[in-house]
Amino acid sequence: MNFKAFSSRSDLRVLAAVFLYFLVFHLTLTSFNRDDLSNIKIWERMQGIEGMIDYLRERYSTWSSRTIADLFMMLFTGMPVLVWKITDTFIATSVVYLICKIARVLYSTNTGFLKVSALVMVVLYPFFDMKTSGWVATTVNYLWPATGLLYLSLLCVRIFKGIRITLGMKIITIIAVLFAGTHELICAYALIVEFSCVAALLIYRRNGLSIPLALTLVMGAYLAYDALCPGNAIRNISTATTQFPSWDSFSTVEHLTMAFAGTYDRLTSLGFYRGGAQSFMMYFTLLSLILICVHRRYRSRFLDLLMVLPFLLVYLMNQTDVRFWSIWALMEAMGSEHMGQLRMVYQPALSVLLTALTCVGLYLSFLKPGRLGAIGALCAVMVFLTGLGTRVALGFSCTVYASNTRTYIALLFSMAVLIVFLSRESGIAGLLERTYQKTPYIRDRRHSYPKRHYRSSYHRYGHNPVTRGSVKNS
Repeated sequence: MNFKAFSSRSDLRVLAAVFLYFLVFHLTLTSFNRDDLSNIKIWERMQGIEGMIDYLRERYSTWSSRTIADLFMMLFTGMPVLVWKITDTFIATSVVYLICKIARVLYSTNTGFLKVSALVMVVLYPFFDMKTSGWVATTVNYLWPATGLLYLSLLCVRIFKGIRITLGMKIITIIAVLFAGTHELICAYALIVEFSCVAALLIYRRNGLSIPLALTLVMGAYLAYDALCPGNAIRNISTATTQFPSWDSFSTVEHLTMAFAGTYDRLTSLGFYRGGAQSFMMYFTLLSLILICVHRRYRSRFLDLLMVLPFLLVYLMNQTDVRFWSIWALMEAMGSEHMGQLRMVYQPALSVLLTALTCVGLYLSFLKPGRLGAIGALCAVMVFLTGLGTRVALGFSCTVYASNTRTYIALLFSMAVLIVFLSRESGIAGLLERTYQKTPYIRDRRHSYPKRHYRSSYHRYGHNPVTRGSVKNS
């Protein structure tokens, strides 16, 4: 990584503050629990490298395709918990850096992006939900692959902008690919990112095609490895049999409507269980920035009213007591006499409308004159839809309803990136940066003048601001 852009004191202070926050968070609020404790017992029964290989082979055959995640999960549970705490602190801080870096490279400016990305990840991201199945198990399986996805996205942006890729970045790319590919839907997201980069380079006839093309092939092979895993199907059948026996009685349309309703149920419910409040705050911030951008750019009452509609839909989503956030909530809701109507009409219809209005708002917010501007707006819409698609696709598996907010991680990261971009489009990032800028002053015997005013008046008009006379006639 090139840290020359982070040489200013302001950037270093922000990064140091974020690192200190996550360090204190990990040292005081995290520990081995739930799946971590089970993994410790498995680690104690292992006998060397052969035992580890046998364990990974058995996991792939009977439970999960996340082989790399399983490997590191076992390694960290076999070490003192402090090792994981320090490692995860660096990774959580790197998420802030990567989001900021993507925006800086894409917009070719440094204005306010680091402060906004730090605020988003510290205030709006539901990091505490990483403990739901064990801190180590959840971060290694979800947070670390998503961080690898952010790095691969940064790599594609740099290549498209024509920025040289150093040897160190290529080495980090290998690590990012290993982790991003271990989660099946984050792997699919990364494949879409790499394929889009290849298509963009071909359309605009730019150099640097070799790395994105190679990554596309690697991620495609990784996705095939995940899709062919027999353990995924076995785990899904086992969960459906033990926890949700009526799961197979639903049709494909019913699964799709529940997946849509379940996704927006978490994003639109303020008083939600665990990480729901912060998920709501992130989605609410996204809708608010869209409204600000559309209002400032178009000054149209019709478009303003159109962008206010999502807030009304969010309110309507909260007017039903039927929830889709877990297996137990679904089973309880199945006994409701109005369940069929709510599931098939009310919440799915509102979810589709929210998706459509959010996409329209994003397109209008990022739309600029010319063909490149239209393509950039479509890319912003694609980022949101791809993140949303990862969670909706997970909704076809009954295991996701026992997984809480961590299954939203690709969607939440997509919204975090879009919020940082929208802070630039709405002017908030520049306002945040100017708030902490000090104007240099020079002092003379009469007045204090800004230095830039002194230079402009002296050189452009030939007047001396001190004597208030012409320099030429003095």
